[in-house]
Amino acid sequence: MHFYREDLDVDLAELGVDGGRLDALVDDFRATLEKGELCGGSQVAVFRRGRCVLSAGGGWARERAQEAVTPETLVVLFSSTKGLAGLAMLMLYVRKAFHYDEPVIKYWPEFASVVPEKASITIRHVMCHRGGLPIGPRTLETEHWGDREATRRAMEEVRLRYTPGETNAYHPMNFGHLVNELMPVSYTHLRAHETAM
Repeated sequence: MHFYREDLDVDLAELGVDGGRLDALVDDFRATLEKGELCGGSQVAVFRRGRCVLSAGGGWARERAQEAVTPETLVVLFSSTKGLAGLAMLMLYVRKAFHYDEPVIKYWPEFASVVPEKASITIRHVMCHRGGLPIGPRTLETEHWGDREATRRAMEEVRLRYTPGETNAYHPMNFGHLVNELMPVSYTHLRAHETAM
């Protein structure tokens, strides 16, 4: 099986990293990959004080094409970032940047401009996947995900599938786009409040 470990120009001792522990991690990672207990292809990276101290990977990025995983292979993360986004929002909540029961439109007035019924969606609804807009719109293709204006506009245009707050419906794609808009405006609101004090 294809496997790599990058040679990194980093002083592990200076960063307080035990090279032996990294070696053991790589050995376990490789053995698990070779047993088929991970996806067909996987990568691992470890950072310490902002510096990459380990970069390894192996297996197939595309098995049928026999395309091996390399350090340049992009891997889709999807929902693994939802916990981090939720934690960031919690940190803003603790600092009183917003309240969970406030409507999204308090921080993003255009959110309900196309679909007025979305005015009842609260930040709590978004964070609990009860906003009523778990998927769509179809116009938001993957090539637009890096275009903040396109994703903002798509979230303003997306139609409700459920009444906000009444149904649990995992928002696999829209959660990140919604939080991406709420987080910076909440932070800006917090900074303005702190400056005024």
